[in-house]
Amino acid sequence: MASRLLRRELGSFIAAVVPAAQASQRETGIPASITIAQAILEYGALPVVGAEACKYFGKSSAAEGFEVHTRFLLTHKRYAMALRHAGSAVAFALALQQCGYSKDPAYADKLIDLVDQFHLRQYDAPPSPPNEPAKAKKAA
Repeated sequence: MASRLLRRELGSFIAAVVPAAQASQRETGIPASITIAQAILEYGALPVVGAEACKYFGKSSAAEGFEVHTRFLLTHKRYAMALRHAGSAVAFALALQQCGYSKDPAYADKLIDLVDQFHLRQYDAPPSPPNEPAKAKKAA
């Protein structure tokens, strides 16, 4: 019963943050599924779910928090290798781990497990064509 309740509440949380995660992906190329999984894992959506439980990477709204989070990844050179793998949620999670994003040796596996468990890949936009990076779309 508790597991079903948690799953339903987490489903509501995911539905609430999908638009911000997808907007972030359109701007940066970082998979929405990974941004959502990171929010769940890192910022308190588990085991207590709800807007007041999750601070969206330290901010009060998902849009603002995801923007700050992706800007962090884009502006720190150590994550450049991970960004080259943004076309795949799994590859991005593994590369993020390799870049030293988390000291938890199972961090990438935890992200991938959340992506799979909650079917988060359905929220990922298709990758940009080879000569059209995600950032270039904004300028157009």
